[in-house]
Amino acid sequence: MSINSRNFQRGLRVGSLLILLVAIPSVASADCYWELLDVTQVTTWGYTTDPKGNEELIPMGTTTYYYWGLVCYGTIVVAPQPGTSPSPPLIQPSLSIAFIDTTDPYSPIVAIDVSTPDPNYPPDSVTLWVNGGQVSSSPWYGNARYQLRMPAVTGYPDGNTPIVAEACAVSAFCGSTAATMYRATPAWPLSASENMHANWLEGDTFMSADFGHQLQQTYQSTSFNISEIGQNSRQELGTSFVTISHMSYDPAPYWNGSASAYGTVRNGTYWASLGCSMLPPPYAVCPSICATACATEGLPGYLPYVVDQISSFRFSLDIAGNVSGGSLAVYTP
Repeated sequence: MSINSRNFQRGLRVGSLLILLVAIPSVASADCYWELLDVTQVTTWGYTTDPKGNEELIPMGTTTYYYWGLVCYGTIVVAPQPGTSPSPPLIQPSLSIAFIDTTDPYSPIVAIDVSTPDPNYPPDSVTLWVNGGQVSSSPWYGNARYQLRMPAVTGYPDGNTPIVAEACAVSAFCGSTAATMYRATPAWPLSASENMHANWLEGDTFMSADFGHQLQQTYQSTSFNISEIGQNSRQELGTSFVTISHMSYDPAPYWNGSASAYGTVRNGTYWASLGCSMLPPPYAVCPSICATACATEGLPGYLPYVVDQISSFRFSLDIAGNVSGGSLAVYTP
């Protein structure tokens, strides 16, 4: 007897068994349990042909399907789906990142809502991964909001950084959720400039000249694709550059200045390094132009800004100049 090309499958419900209650003791809650709601069998049939050419419809196999539903407080919270296993199914833990708190950008908090639909297989722990590395974890305390800390925002480079929360039940049966942190450094720094007019006295001669004064400030922006609380990592100040310039026929000034950061988590004043100084500190000399960096790296805040102040402007150790202006400010957007 052979099966010809007219074979087909016909699904026939040959049996249906309703189990009143099949409950497995709950680990997380006595009010939740798996219930076997129905059992069905589906038989595949096919036509066969004997040597005399007679056709006969015969059963070719039967599959049993079990319909498990998760019931909590008398309500089915997970709709039954057909499965071939007589044991209750495993369901991944459910996770979502509620927000990231950057009130302290050096130790941000990631708030993760975690629940397990299957009380019989709760997760062992909740783990936080940033940029592919595990940074913190918490033991399982039940369905709750877990607050895990990640490293300082200032330690991550430009580009997208994945933030992943994960909770695993038995046999590495895991649920996860992800957020993204994006950091970018603009191609051009913030800039402010002015024309300073200086006058001084050389002996009995009154002298005057114009000098260029410029403040440039690099910065790095940080954003998340989910809700952020605090937002003290929004802008991070980089390096401040103070530039004094003059015409070649005017005398070279000796100057000292500072750049002060405001609106950051750690405000402060940062004095220029006097690497180009030809006189004892606190004076710096500019033969034609001098740009001096101030160490303001790694200062995050919501909308920080920088104020540059020229505190001393001289033409020799004995000759001080009177300068109009000498203060600039730049503000992060």
